[in-house]
Amino acid sequence: MEKVLFKILKIKVLILILILVVPKGFSQNEKDTILLVGVMAHDPSYEDVEITSFFQRMIKDIKKDNPDFPFTTVHKLELTYKSDFSRHVNKAFIVTLTPLKYAIEKNKNKEKIKAIFISKKRNEQIPYYPAVFITNKNSNIKNLYSNDIKNFYYVENSASAFLAPLHKLYKLGIIKEPTLEGIRDIGWNPIELDGHKDIEEEIKEDTIIGNSIGSVWHFDNWNKPSSTSVRVLLRYDCLPQDPIVISKQLYEKYGDDIKKWFLKEFKNKPENCKRFMSIAKITGIEEFVEEHENAFNDLYKKYEDSCIEPRPEHRSIFYSIIKWSVPLFYITLFTMICVFVVKYKRTTDISKKKKYSTYTSVSFIAILLTSLEYIRVFFEWLADIISSHKDSEPFIRLLIVLVTILIAFFVEQNKGKLANCLYAFLEKIKKFINTLEDMFKQE
Repeated sequence: MEKVLFKILKIKVLILILILVVPKGFSQNEKDTILLVGVMAHDPSYEDVEITSFFQRMIKDIKKDNPDFPFTTVHKLELTYKSDFSRHVNKAFIVTLTPLKYAIEKNKNKEKIKAIFISKKRNEQIPYYPAVFITNKNSNIKNLYSNDIKNFYYVENSASAFLAPLHKLYKLGIIKEPTLEGIRDIGWNPIELDGHKDIEEEIKEDTIIGNSIGSVWHFDNWNKPSSTSVRVLLRYDCLPQDPIVISKQLYEKYGDDIKKWFLKEFKNKPENCKRFMSIAKITGIEEFVEEHENAFNDLYKKYEDSCIEPRPEHRSIFYSIIKWSVPLFYITLFTMICVFVVKYKRTTDISKKKKYSTYTSVSFIAILLTSLEYIRVFFEWLADIISSHKDSEPFIRLLIVLVTILIAFFVEQNKGKLANCLYAFLEKIKKFINTLEDMFKQE
């Protein structure tokens, strides 16, 4: 049984070392020539070739004028409203972000991202757009003060489907604070959906009761009221459109080349941009200036006021498995250490003492390797200070390997002392438990 346990332990340690040390995805040399690209959307399942070919052409054209442009290929990111974009900010990228997503990322990583253009969409002649409160066409709801409203559909991390409607309802005096709690306080039920299209579809299907509202930036047949199943309750606000964003390190070296290519393509070769424009729902672009930056700053202030609530924990079975597997792994390893330490102290056989001592040190190193993921945040912060805007991932991995080797060496050299200390600690716990048992017996 002990041999089986030790084999399982060695396999776990090996897996942990591979996870920490072996680079994920592309090698470092490959990463230096790969440009990350993407369009943030509710459903990023659009054809990869449409986006990649657009940016592949950009690389080819820029290389003609600037042979030093290092990129040779592109990799498409799957970007949704719920994507954690922060993990890409140390790499080279060109993406479109939704307005609120950009406002959030700019505040978190302002030294690492740079907006170069702001888009125009649909029929808007300026890079701003209104949000629209809608309800079912046959609903009895005539305005936002209606007592018939029971459901409020929203999309997290969306300006027009979350932030703007909360603040508008607050300004109108309908809710006491621009938060989901404010929505609940007046008896409405906030229901989260994945995208604007989902809000429109839910409201279209709300034909029997007709007690739902939502806010979107666009809906089907918006200019043909007789052909749509929704009705506009209020058109309001002037929100900034999606920016085209690149990494700051990319902007500092090649920003002028990239901006020049975009402007030339959109102005002189609009037919080449049709598919990109269709996917990103862009009809034109403007250079990003201070006025636009101020609009996004205002958007972020509203975001702070809205006290975004944490997402519910029931995300998926996989999420639950990952969430609970780490503490269970800790408990298993610690139990094994306790068993080995007790056996180490109680046996007089020298060969067995060495075996249990080795088991203890290996278990301890396994716990250490698992814990290193938590101190990775500190390494990342330190690496950012040292390497500035460069990709800090290799530096972090080197630090993790060095620290692991040092601590593993320390554990190996002092495993006997560590075992004695842990045994003494366990004995104290045992005495404390015995004391408690005696107290209960006396009572």
